[in-house]
Amino acid sequence: MKWFFHVLIFFFAGQSLVAGTTELKNKVEKEIQSVEEKINRLELEVGLKHPPYRTTFNFHGDFLYWKASLDGVAYATTAVTVVNADGSDGFDRFKTKTVHFNYDPGFAIGAGIGLPYDQWDLAVQWLRFHTTGRDKTHGSLSEAAGHRVILDRIGMIESLLSPPRKAKADCRVHLDVVDLVAGRAFYWSKYFEFRPFAGLRAAWIDIDWDIAFRRPIFRSFPLDQTYASLEVDNDYHAIGLLGGFESEWTFFKGFGLFSYSTASLIYGESSERTKEKFFLVPAMESNPVKQTLRASNSTHTVKAVFDLALGLKWDIRFKERYRFQIRAGYDFFYWPNITQKTVVQSTRIRDRADLSFQGLIIGAKFEF
Repeated sequence: MKWFFHVLIFFFAGQSLVAGTTELKNKVEKEIQSVEEKINRLELEVGLKHPPYRTTFNFHGDFLYWKASLDGVAYATTAVTVVNADGSDGFDRFKTKTVHFNYDPGFAIGAGIGLPYDQWDLAVQWLRFHTTGRDKTHGSLSEAAGHRVILDRIGMIESLLSPPRKAKADCRVHLDVVDLVAGRAFYWSKYFEFRPFAGLRAAWIDIDWDIAFRRPIFRSFPLDQTYASLEVDNDYHAIGLLGGFESEWTFFKGFGLFSYSTASLIYGESSERTKEKFFLVPAMESNPVKQTLRASNSTHTVKAVFDLALGLKWDIRFKERYRFQIRAGYDFFYWPNITQKTVVQSTRIRDRADLSFQGLIIGAKFEF
């Protein structure tokens, strides 16, 4: 009979153990539910409400009205001829000539998908901005004292033998940027949203110069007469890493502020190709002799790029899953030390300069 009592003891002990485990499990579940209720209650108290986890899609477009700035890149220098104290000829009142840009339109368009996993998302954007800077200056054909002459023809392969009457430059800047990023939204309160992101950036910058030095040609002139034109193509095509964040503050009925900032390091080929058409009219002749000259330079390099925008926004949500936003603000896009332009071809001395874009940005975004 002992075995029967052993079975009974084992049975009741197992039942007690199962009951204890079940009681412990229920207690843990109640504590978890209690913590979740406290978190939900706290979120309601501070006004924080996360959007439900679901797949979303969005499209956005921005109108850009920017002005480009190409710092420190000259195409010519002018000066006034003077007589020095020792009686020799000299120059004074130097001026460096560079191109000036106006405000021009551009655009940025993109699309994204919100993943149903903890507010993560993927987005792609294409930015395109084209503009042209222009400048011209005049000089005297005579180098007599007191006359302003076009003294320096920067980057020429063959120098002019006689001073030109006019120098003119057109500089076309073509900027295309494609970004592919992954980000995560953080909803700190019902008033503030913050989204850091990181990804890849590809950039194409083409800076094309058309420079001309002209003078009237006189028949049967006793001295050689020269004029020339330059085509300088400065390109930088690169790809690299991108990081940044965007944030929104909502104050009243969807009205508020927005901002975003990015920084990237890109690696690619920076090249400069110069083509000069040189014309010589020999003394006492009238027909020009044409010569075409070329020079080039290329290197691979890493560049940093920075972008910062700030402005006003308004958005509206309807039917719980649709959101429409419009925004307007100021944008500053900075490309330090991005260009190269040869100053002296024989020694390959080059100037490197910053390129920046700044101006108005107006856009809209639709999410569903």
